[in-house]
Amino acid sequence: MKEVAKIIPDREFREFLDKLAEEVRVWKEKDHMGYVSVTCELAKYLAASAGSDHEMVFTAGQIKQVMDLAK
Repeated sequence: MKEVAKIIPDREFREFLDKLAEEVRVWKEKDHMGYVSVTCELAKYLAASAGSDHEMVFTAGQIKQVMDLAK
């Protein structure tokens, strides 16, 4: 049975965001990805758990923090 999706807790989100920030740094510095490419990759990360048994749900503020990494 599929688990009811819950908003990702702040501590877990902070860990997720820190790991993602490092990934974004690599995309920008080593892979030379621009703003649009990074934004697309971030959108894929946010949607990665969609439809899974352990779906992650983000608040609007959390989504903004993730998308701000592209700047």
